[in-house]
Amino acid sequence: MDAKLKKWDTILTEKKVRRDVKTDMLKSKREEYEEEMVYLEHLQIARSLIQRASVLTQEKLSHHIGELVTLAMQSVFDDPYSFAANFVNRRNTTECDLVFTKNGKEYKPLDSCGYGAADVSSFALRITFWSLGNKRPTITWDEPFRQLDSKRITYAAEIVKRLSEDLGIQLIIVTHEKELTACADKIFSVSMSDGVSKVITI
Repeated sequence: MDAKLKKWDTILTEKKVRRDVKTDMLKSKREEYEEEMVYLEHLQIARSLIQRASVLTQEKLSHHIGELVTLAMQSVFDDPYSFAANFVNRRNTTECDLVFTKNGKEYKPLDSCGYGAADVSSFALRITFWSLGNKRPTITWDEPFRQLDSKRITYAAEIVKRLSEDLGIQLIIVTHEKELTACADKIFSVSMSDGVSKVITI
């Protein structure tokens, strides 16, 4: 074999080696690509399942919250609003709108429904969230029904008493309302004299 032919044979051999290396690399990349596509498909399935589970959880939570708060409203008011917790997607995140409803219309609780209704719904919401998992046996409030008249405070006091007994929680309430203190198991009176607070059991 002459030198020129030998040279071309060497070049051809080198190119075959390069071709084989690139073929192996291409095969490896294809296998990686196929694995990534399978992984992506699994991620999409998982995302779909999580989204579905999230929707079901939101629906269940919305029903649970709405039902309990509406029941509290019905126990206090003659012509009550219903309460709804609407989960909506905004800015790539899920938010919850708390609204009152009546006759097919939605109202913002603090804008047009009176603060008494907001007091009752706030009380019921706190109890509802407590029931979802926080099992600390004590909840405290400072004047939770300050916007209710004496008739409706009596109804609210009945709710307080019943919830405390049914759920086994201690409700510590700071209040000046006689209707609320009438339902208490124990009453403490706090007075101040010369800058010193005195607490006595009634």
